Amino acid sequence: MKWASARFLSSYSAGYTYKMVLAAKELIRNISSFETGSCLSYLRSARDRELFYPLKRLIALCCEYDLPGFSVDDLYLLDELSPPVGPDYWQAYYDLEIKLKPAILRFVEMGIGRDINRLGLMSTSDLLGLASLVLCLETGMRPTQLYKLKEEDFRNRDFRYFSITVPAAKQAKRVARVPFELDVSPEAGSIIAELLNRSRPDLANGQLLRRVDGDISLATTFDGLINSRLRAWAARNFVGPMPETAELKDFLRHLPHLTAYDFRHHVGHSLAMSGASADQIARVLGHSSTVAARHYIAATPELAVIKQKALGENAAYQEMMGMILTGEIGEESNWRGRKVAGMVDNRLFTGIGGCSSSSCDFEPVRSCYGCSDFNPFLDGDHAGVRDGLKAEAASQLAISDAAGQTHRNPAVLQLEGVIAEVQVVINHCKNRKGCQ
Repeated sequence: MKWASARFLSSYSAGYTYKMVLAAKELIRNISSFETGSCLSYLRSARDRELFYPLKRLIALCCEYDLPGFSVDDLYLLDELSPPVGPDYWQAYYDLEIKLKPAILRFVEMGIGRDINRLGLMSTSDLLGLASLVLCLETGMRPTQLYKLKEEDFRNRDFRYFSITVPAAKQAKRVARVPFELDVSPEAGSIIAELLNRSRPDLANGQLLRRVDGDISLATTFDGLINSRLRAWAARNFVGPMPETAELKDFLRHLPHLTAYDFRHHVGHSLAMSGASADQIARVLGHSSTVAARHYIAATPELAVIKQKALGENAAYQEMMGMILTGEIGEESNWRGRKVAGMVDNRLFTGIGGCSSSSCDFEPVRSCYGCSDFNPFLDGDHAGVRDGLKAEAASQLAISDAAGQTHRNPAVLQLEGVIAEVQVVINHCKNRKGCQ
């Protein structure tokens, strides 16, 4: 119970954690053994909606960490459970959980961007983890689908356009579907191409994501590969003494434990929020019906925002993620490297921080606050950058409102993420000044 409470408190509010403890006590009193089958049976008969969701999250946590009596494969059974019927039938969509919060997604994107420039230097095991993570992020495939991927499923057109044929999984035998070819980003294509070139002589029956030791790749294997990559990025971005110290271990504990199913739900939500139809979502996710797709469509952006606020996300969690995303804060007078300068809202900003990267293809200032190579200056005009970004976001919202596409403008979502990252830097600078 202490372990579960610690995991909840790292991402949720104390109130939500307390609900989990109450639900867990009631669960233990009413089951004979603490394992997936008993927990699912109890959850199916649950009548209290307020305790249903924290209890479901607790069981999912046990499955994600593969505790005795639980398995990652059981997450699929957990997702099929329907919540207790309440007076408000739409309330269920407020309680849909989004584990890939904007800060985590930004962290993943930056990690992939940095690894792209050093693919030739990565070990085969690290490259396999990176390929698994990218495919989960962009395609939402289940572990069984990832395991089925063959070399011939990958298409490389002059290293400019890439696609992958998504294998069928968990479809009724009577459903005959033509294999679905899905386009992937150039970054994902480059990673898969490098993996194929590296491991082609040892491919087992053409299996694309084959473990280095040749063992069968199960769901736990893919989850282990994904989370090992996240920990490697966090350790590399950490500014402090190495190897692992107590401070770094505490730092890494704030990283969520992600599974392939989390990325799958993220793909479903993202497609729905971008305006995809139920048929399109079902096709991408490999569903034989549109039932699940309609649930994703029902979870609109407004509900997602309300849900995140209702869960009371832990402020400490946001601060720790901010520390992962940026470098060390220091004085401008002590910096000897390249300094960052750029335009935001038709205003030139200089003296906000230094860049420790030897080369960078990203736009300065906007892309800096989410980069571990960016070292913010203590007296930089970060508040001015934040206000400029807010002005740009207001302008984008006005354009979207005029076109009737307020919730489908990716620029607004991107600006919101950058504004949050700038605010974290502002808070760190204030805390540093307060300690001096």
